[in-house]
Amino acid sequence: MNTIQIQNDTLSILLTSRVHQGLDIKSRSIKIAKCCKKIRDKTKDNVLYDACRKIITATSGGKYDKVIQAVTMAELKYLEEYRR
Repeated sequence: MNTIQIQNDTLSILLTSRVHQGLDIKSRSIKIAKCCKKIRDKTKDNVLYDACRKIITATSGGKYDKVIQAVTMAELKYLEEYRR
């Protein structure tokens, strides 16, 4: 898996979060988790796999605030890394 694919997969998670920003926290977290399930199943990158797994687990456990926090932090790190 190359860096472009990892970047695109990460962007897909961030876009899912942004597109569903108007929803309540629970619904938004569920949408993000569904996106993460698809990415987790196809990725070969360990970091991305673990991040998706944590989001899915947090959503399943009802920790919706943690999901939104994690995606917000990922967005900041993504912009910091790829804005160059």
